[in-house]
Amino acid sequence: MDGDDVRTAQAAQAPAHPFSVLPDPVRLEDTVVGQEVTPARDPENGWDTETEFMLRHM
Repeated sequence: MDGDDVRTAQAAQAPAHPFSVLPDPVRLEDTVVGQEVTPARDPENGWDTETEFMLRHM
């Protein structure tokens, strides 16, 4: 085999697109949380910032 025949054989074995064959799908029930999740803190820290702004500047 010369160089052209080797490249032709490799091209015939390689899939046309890298994502032409996908793995089996995973069900959502089979997934697990990877880290503990806590609720985000209140960015306004309990204050009504809209009313505070209105009272200060109106």
